[in-house]
Amino acid sequence: LVFVQEAAASFAAVVEADPVMSSRFSMVVPQAVSTKRSQNSMILLRKGLFEVTQVREIEAQFTPETKSSVSAGDLLLVEMTQPAKLLLASFHGDTNGLATKGVVEAVHAAAQKYPEHQLIFGMDANAHFGRNKGRLAAADYLTHVASLGYGVAPAKATEPTTYNARTYLQTQLAKAVPRAEAAKLGDRNPKDYVVFSDNWKAADLGRDNTGDRRFVDTVFPTTVFPSDHAVLSMVLSDSNCDSDEL
Repeated sequence: LVFVQEAAASFAAVVEADPVMSSRFSMVVPQAVSTKRSQNSMILLRKGLFEVTQVREIEAQFTPETKSSVSAGDLLLVEMTQPAKLLLASFHGDTNGLATKGVVEAVHAAAQKYPEHQLIFGMDANAHFGRNKGRLAAADYLTHVASLGYGVAPAKATEPTTYNARTYLQTQLAKAVPRAEAAKLGDRNPKDYVVFSDNWKAADLGRDNTGDRRFVDTVFPTTVFPSDHAVLSMVLSDSNCDSDEL
């Protein structure tokens, strides 16, 4: 499973046109995919393990406050019964993460209608270190997820998955950050997570901002890694069955 956020609508066509990717993965995109905003959430399903024809998109019901912060394409929520009864979700939060808790609650409410399904939910939660007014604190986010009865990985907000800062080569000079202060003033935060039903256990957690399964504590994107979020990887295994792994 690969959970993708902030993708252009054309990303699906790029994957399908690539001989390696298309031989390995099927694409699932929201019915309400946005062609104007390059911020769509998608899911890649490994062929031979998942059958894309078994996937059905379902709609989450948001409170008015949360709905006002969620745009077309931000959330993809689907269910399947083969090869297992699963709910899969991919979500991209607003810049300050203020809608994230509401979206998690909406997905949780949808999951109650599928009591035999297990949830796996990859997201850019846009959570932040520390507690600052007007931003989602990562510690509060993790507490909120646990209160709903889910597991989450990483389980502690100790390592950033973003590290970027504006330079002086852009028009809004007031937002520029001196290189020496990038770690302090830039966007260096633990934003990305996978939430899952509590019978799953996460192992072999990794971060990658190099393209070769390594994480280097430096500003990115770089010339070899085009994303401003690190790739978050892990192995999920069903604690009730030793042979079931994703």
